[in-house]
Amino acid sequence: MSRYLPSAVTGGRPRADDRRVLNGIVWKIRPGAAWRDVPARSGSWQSIYTRFRR
Repeated sequence: MSRYLPSAVTGGRPRADDRRVLNGIVWKIRPGAAWRDVPARSGSWQSIYTRFRR
């Protein structure tokens, strides 16, 4: 069965925590602020924006 599943991706940057990113998206949408104004505790604004666009 394992031969049908994709192998684990190695290398690259680890994925940001989904809950933190979602909190950043909700924070951005509620006040209508700019992406660059998202609090740093939510992670990088670029990462949050990329997830939002996807």
